[in-house]
Amino acid sequence: KHFCMCYRGVKKPESWTTTSKLHGLFMDNGNMWLADTQKCQIHKINPDNGEVLDEIHISEPEIHGMTLHEGNIWFCCAETRKVCTVPLPN
Repeated sequence: KHFCMCYRGVKKPESWTTTSKLHGLFMDNGNMWLADTQKCQIHKINPDNGEVLDEIHISEPEIHGMTLHEGNIWFCCAETRKVCTVPLPN
């Protein structure tokens, strides 16, 4: 069983540039979480207006893919090939 979501019409936050490399997405309580591999950050976004609600700095060099499981954000690092996790902020 496959599931695909398309987010057309989501306003892009003003801080993002054409060089932002977004790689990884999940939804939680109506908010969108996106991984930016260029900035080594995970952004919590209000999908209705594009407001950045929270940011998490990641020490691994290249976030690749991302999911949420039992209150933790899981992602891979393309450069080191590690599987990493950080707690989802409240």
